[in-house]
Amino acid sequence: MQALNGFYYLYMETIWSIIYFAVRYFDQNTNKSFVKNFVLKGLQIFWRYLLGVTMAGFMFLPALIGYFDSSRTNRAVFEIKGLLSYPLETYKNFISYMFVPRGWTAGLGIPVLFMICIGVSVGRKINNKSFKILLLISIIAYFIPLTGSVMNGFSYSIDRWSYIIYFFGAFFTAQILKENLSIDIKRVIICSLLVSVTLLVQYIYSNNNIIVLFRVGIYLFLLFIFNIYYMKSKKVFVCKRGAKFLLIYALLNVCINGMFINGPVVLGGDGYSGGFRKSEEVYLQIENSIANGKQNEEGFYRIDVSDSSLGASLVLDYNGATQYFSITNNNIYQFFKEMSISPGIRSVSHILKGLDARSVLEAILSVRYYEDDLKIKDEKIPLLRKNDSELPFGFTYKNAINKDMFDTFNEFEKMNALLEYVVIGESSKGKKEVESSENYNNKVDCAINYYSIKEQNGKMYVNENSVIKIYCPQKYSEKGELYVKISGLQLYSGVTGDIDVGNKSIQIRNKEDAYYIGTNDFLINVSYPENKEISITFNKNMEITIDNIDVFWYSTEELQSSVSELKQECLENLEISPDTIRGTIAISDDKYLFLSIPYSEGWKAKIDGNDAEILKANIGFMAIPLKKGEHQIELKYHVPGGKIGSVLTIVGCLIFVILIIRKNKIKSIN
Repeated sequence: MQALNGFYYLYMETIWSIIYFAVRYFDQNTNKSFVKNFVLKGLQIFWRYLLGVTMAGFMFLPALIGYFDSSRTNRAVFEIKGLLSYPLETYKNFISYMFVPRGWTAGLGIPVLFMICIGVSVGRKINNKSFKILLLISIIAYFIPLTGSVMNGFSYSIDRWSYIIYFFGAFFTAQILKENLSIDIKRVIICSLLVSVTLLVQYIYSNNNIIVLFRVGIYLFLLFIFNIYYMKSKKVFVCKRGAKFLLIYALLNVCINGMFINGPVVLGGDGYSGGFRKSEEVYLQIENSIANGKQNEEGFYRIDVSDSSLGASLVLDYNGATQYFSITNNNIYQFFKEMSISPGIRSVSHILKGLDARSVLEAILSVRYYEDDLKIKDEKIPLLRKNDSELPFGFTYKNAINKDMFDTFNEFEKMNALLEYVVIGESSKGKKEVESSENYNNKVDCAINYYSIKEQNGKMYVNENSVIKIYCPQKYSEKGELYVKISGLQLYSGVTGDIDVGNKSIQIRNKEDAYYIGTNDFLINVSYPENKEISITFNKNMEITIDNIDVFWYSTEELQSSVSELKQECLENLEISPDTIRGTIAISDDKYLFLSIPYSEGWKAKIDGNDAEILKANIGFMAIPLKKGEHQIELKYHVPGGKIGSVLTIVGCLIFVILIIRKNKIKSIN
């Protein structure tokens, strides 16, 4: 069942099931042949496990292949020493929130009853100590980053696996409550002190926050109730006299935990549930998108907007350029990264927010409409612009260049190259050696002034009132785009920070955070302001560094002529279905047919009925080499691993049925 629902949790539970099996087996078996029996029993369990995974093959195998082809597998940025210990600040949070759960902050939020049961069991013999060992192993593992990395497929460290701790803790607590173990005054004092210390740490590091004081007070009151009950009872026998009280106590703890996770901020809660919207509100917001009404025009085209939801294209039924997907096709992420589409990468590899209104990129990806925000004072108004340079889906290049050569270009040279050459990673006939333009200098002389920014020890301390103003006196008569490049921009406080640059927004992330992708240079396409002034503002208090700020002018004067040449010979009579693309094309010379489809090995191409090679092109898309003449093109998509996975499911189900029949026969004979 887990293999069908989510291989991610199957993976984590597999590791912990192995640990669970080993601890339980060695705790309960001490005979001489226990090693041999351990291996045999383990093989029996593995056989059943393998059968279950095989039965889920039609879903499990494609999901697994998708994971390894996604941006998730290469976005981790960490050092070996970072896998052995967290920064001191993280441990402060762990201790602060050991017993107080938070909605948006890392921390276990262990029920106080867990702590009481651990205190009761210390130094005493219990019937089954397996779950105590497992609980202690899992809690210790929580404080080591390596565990989070291993649990996350050897990617960045994250604590999504921590539900395992509650699983072991729940079994351990239930077991202790069944036993006749008394609680003496020493154990009560020690448990109370340990919980109180964590609460005190939380308050100290909150800078005497009144809301935190209220939250801490509630949990101290929980401890007070337990101590009063103990004093009244003199001696609490957990199994008999104290069971009902501890049950009520646990339920009260659960209610308080729920309140502090989902309750309003003014009462000390995190407002976690308030971070979500009702489905009716979400769909209304999507329907009000500036893209709505533009999705039913003739031909294949994209709409590049992010004014409502990153998944709006799925609801409004149009081809978009945004997405929120944990296992994003890595080729698309690499396109955004290598073209430095900073506003389009929301500081993580699985959130893509569009092409930054860059004329060249909007053109080659067949975008007909794109969003270009208008900023009036502090308000952003989304505007929908028609792309006059839209290239049809399936246009052709005459020339190609090698990806290694392309990588030597700067961002503006790359955009120029994409208008003349298809970028091919593998060796192929027809490629040209193109030299980087050494005289390509589009830097603009500007005056940069800093307001309400404190500088200390090489860092900048900014807040909502801080502003960096860039004054660009030069006015350009030619068509073009103005870009701001911020180099060496790093965040040292908090997790993320949003920065407005002109009419655009970027997000930066602390390098200590799990989602940090190693990007410190940001390139933003800003609309040329009427007052010749670009403002950089910040959404909150931040501790940052900036190495340099530069402004560049990118001329698009020749864009229309380049587009006209590229669209001369294109794919016609286009037929598109969910897994098939068909069309015809007539070309006057050997060319490359470029298809702005994310590259995937699931696509297979035929030219005039014969199998054809598909090349990875323009970083993350596809191209097919064509010979001079008229051709019929067909592309079909087969989910990678889909066929093999389906065969495995059929075989697994047959074996399962045979085993059931055999078992019933044996049962009837007996």
